[in-house]
Amino acid sequence: MLVIGGGPIGSAVARDIAKSGYKVIVLEEDIEIGKPVNCAGIVSPKLIPLTNVSEEIILSKLNRAYIYTKSGKKILIGDSKIRAVAIDRERFDKLLADQAMNSGVKYIMNAKAIGIDDRVKYTSNVLKNKINKNYTFKNNITKSDIVKNLINEDNITIKFLRNNREEKIKSKLLIGADGVNSDVAKWFDLEKPKEIINALTFDINLDIFDENSVNIIASRSYSPGLFAWIIPINNKRVRFGMGISSNSNRSLKYYFNKLRNIDLKPFSYMFNNFNKNNNDNKISVGKIPLGLIKKTYSNRVMIVGDAACQVKPLTGGGLYYGLISAKRCAQIAVEALNKQDFSESLLSKYQRFWMKDIGKEIEQGLGLRNIFLNLSDDDIDELLDTFGQEEFIKIINRYGDIDFPCRIALKIITKKPQILIYIKKYIIDSKLKSK
Repeated sequence: MLVIGGGPIGSAVARDIAKSGYKVIVLEEDIEIGKPVNCAGIVSPKLIPLTNVSEEIILSKLNRAYIYTKSGKKILIGDSKIRAVAIDRERFDKLLADQAMNSGVKYIMNAKAIGIDDRVKYTSNVLKNKINKNYTFKNNITKSDIVKNLINEDNITIKFLRNNREEKIKSKLLIGADGVNSDVAKWFDLEKPKEIINALTFDINLDIFDENSVNIIASRSYSPGLFAWIIPINNKRVRFGMGISSNSNRSLKYYFNKLRNIDLKPFSYMFNNFNKNNNDNKISVGKIPLGLIKKTYSNRVMIVGDAACQVKPLTGGGLYYGLISAKRCAQIAVEALNKQDFSESLLSKYQRFWMKDIGKEIEQGLGLRNIFLNLSDDDIDELLDTFGQEEFIKIINRYGDIDFPCRIALKIITKKPQILIYIKKYIIDSKLKSK
């Protein structure tokens, strides 16, 4: 069987399927696993046991976060408990690929998947049309016949480019772990992300005083649709990142240049160093998909990770959700291979399983995100004043979980029901602004 995409999600799926004794090939368009790096690399400690990788990939352990607003207000959340870790993302990707290869997975590098064979493409085009299943085509073939033929065929043929030459590979089952601009999703007419976050990141040498704290600025003026952050890698180096919604009025470059001139420590301190040493060529850019995809499968096909928008809407983090879903994807793939049943009916189990794991959190996160998108900088100031109160900080520190951030909202409402007054206000405001 075939996996398109050799990132950590694709490698995890391939590894788990190969462990069950099946031949698995991964097509990866880059020439080296783990490059380029387009990820902040901040994850929860739960990721380490989930992937069975060495703690040597951990660059720093983080237990606190300073959250700033445009006006300079700030709150501190966290305590002595390690809430997150910054990891060496390149090494992490390579370790998962090594696990897959040790399980028998074959990688074809520098291989760009470019399409499916014409018969499958024609079938997919037919299936997405609003045609009654009893409609009869030429030679008395019905839509139902086409569905059965697609399921009963021995394989799908995938075309890819390697060394400027077109090649083909056949697979009983195709898994798309090919990221935010998933070709697999396009070929089989699966849903697109509802929203895209445009993001950038870079590392820079910088003396810091607190190597266990993240610094975040939430401001519609500087990073509309997400936030900007500084993550310590060690006491001599930090990683900066920011993201904006693709629906923003201006470009990512515009907001980045605006943030470079901010008069707010520690951001101003970092950017003074960045500007002085002309570090523009060190910037990496990427995209983060958001949404809740209702169908992440088709006949002989499943998509996973960023391709399936398995991403936290409030933070843009996708590694943990993608890896949880990779286990579900591999589980159903093995069942399909064992039964030689690659129908939508069987593969739909994958959708049900990953939705049970993370679907509710994504749905609630999108709801909260809709409120966040309509907050002004003054609104954010007001919220920070509210959540900066000691009683709320205690709740956040006790129940906070970066992998399931929406759960803290329920805890706060349960413990402090008066917050519903504020929530109701922002819900009404967001609906009015959305009109």
